[in-house]
Amino acid sequence: MKKNKTTNIVAGVLMLGFICLFLILTGRFLYIQTTGEIDHVSLKEWAKDKRTTSYTISAERGKIFDKNGVALAYDRPTFRIYATVDQDISKNSKTPKHIVDPEETAELLAPLLKIKKQDLYDRLKKGLDNPKTKQIEFGSKGKGLAMKTKEAIEQLNLPGLHFIEEPIRYYPNGIFASHIIGFAQETEKEVEGKTLREIEGIAGIENASDKLLKGKDGRISYERDIYGKKLLDPKERVQLPKDGDDIYLTIDQKIQTLLEDVMSEAEKNYTPNRLIAIVMNPKTGEILAMSNRPSYNPNNPTDVKNWYNDAVSIPFEPGSTMKIFTWASAIEEGVYNGSEAYQIGTYQINERIRKVRDHNGGSGWGKFHLMKDFNVLQM
Repeated sequence: MKKNKTTNIVAGVLMLGFICLFLILTGRFLYIQTTGEIDHVSLKEWAKDKRTTSYTISAERGKIFDKNGVALAYDRPTFRIYATVDQDISKNSKTPKHIVDPEETAELLAPLLKIKKQDLYDRLKKGLDNPKTKQIEFGSKGKGLAMKTKEAIEQLNLPGLHFIEEPIRYYPNGIFASHIIGFAQETEKEVEGKTLREIEGIAGIENASDKLLKGKDGRISYERDIYGKKLLDPKERVQLPKDGDDIYLTIDQKIQTLLEDVMSEAEKNYTPNRLIAIVMNPKTGEILAMSNRPSYNPNNPTDVKNWYNDAVSIPFEPGSTMKIFTWASAIEEGVYNGSEAYQIGTYQINERIRKVRDHNGGSGWGKFHLMKDFNVLQM
């Protein structure tokens, strides 16, 4: 009797515990069903975020033209390659969409990317062996690929290789008005845990007018299944990009090219520390050409010896160009006497400033008659 009583008590306790657990679980399910939340997280929003994917539509950076509409800087398409190692992406697909044979892939792909076969194989094999790894990139060797290289890789018909188009800034004339145009490069920024890539002006017009040239990227978002395929009702949203504005310079491409050739020849023959040259339209003040040495190639701005545009950055005394203003001011104030002469050679503005001397050591050439001698100099 005592044993049966004990058994009944244990059974009652277990039954009571089961009922309590059942009520707790039922209550939890009813709460979740009613509120649609877990730990203050909306299940509807969470599911929507999981289903929704998005990607950026890059805006085209504005072009830089000369005065005649010749392109001096523009975006050129390149490609970044990556490999998919997640086998789940190939489910429900007639052809594999992930890396199937890492050895064959490494053997055929290595020469085109200029990567050692063994290094490429090790990277692919490590990704395939790690279930958490979804895709693999190839560093700097896998970026900036030309269209010709992309097409050669596609002809290999290797599954699991994919491309992302990425524009780079291109300067068709190389060392050409480099300090005026400057250059722009791809930069990476971390925003909300994501790496955003964009072309940013570093120097010259590319930097000074970066906001005008940059434009605004667009975006596409849609809902997809676990395999990345669009749902029947993907609720797609498209925000079109706004391309950057074009900029026209007063530079004339033909005149600038002639000036660059002359500057290169002078640099070769005389090896100066600095060279500055400006070609200007005297009627309008337009700068038709401007060049500096040393210069650099904006397509590969490495080992740049001088970042500054010396033609506008280095101050210098105007010299004789200011004499006409002094003369005009004297006439305007009524203190000018055209028949008056003065002794040239030296001039001292005041006692605290040392004398200004002619280039012959201050000896001069006798007396200078303003009207007569100035007219002779003008002729």
